[in-house]
Amino acid sequence: MNIIKRYSIHRFSFRISLFFGLLFFASCTYDYFEDETNYVVYAPKASSELMTDDYRIEDIHIYVYKETLQKQKTASYPFQENTRMKFGNFNFRLFPGSYLTYCFANTADIHFYDMETYQDAAFGLQESKSNEYRYPDSLALFSTELKPPVIDYPAP
Repeated sequence: MNIIKRYSIHRFSFRISLFFGLLFFASCTYDYFEDETNYVVYAPKASSELMTDDYRIEDIHIYVYKETLQKQKTASYPFQENTRMKFGNFNFRLFPGSYLTYCFANTADIHFYDMETYQDAAFGLQESKSNEYRYPDSLALFSTELKPPVIDYPAP
């Protein structure tokens, strides 16, 4: 009888150890950075929940630089390119370090040039047939805000 109890306890212990071992290995295989989540730019005027006729943007350009262009996203109304964009979230996966992020909104009549390097990047206005520059209708709403982000989370 004592041998049967001891045998049952060992079988039970082995099964529990095997169960937790498999659980541990299964949990270590998930890639937490698979879906570009360690840096998010939030644009409330692009959110379908907050958007009204007076409170919205028509397009957005986001450029993330170190010395060279690391990531870029461009989207336009109704921001259907990605499910998260519908809520005003523009997600990036960046390696640890400091970055310069530039966001431009309502830029339909503005052209971006040489965006690959931070020092050469520029934007310009369209020229009319009489060689005058056409200013965009949304120039009063055109603005940028600079915040140097530091990425602390590891990335693949």
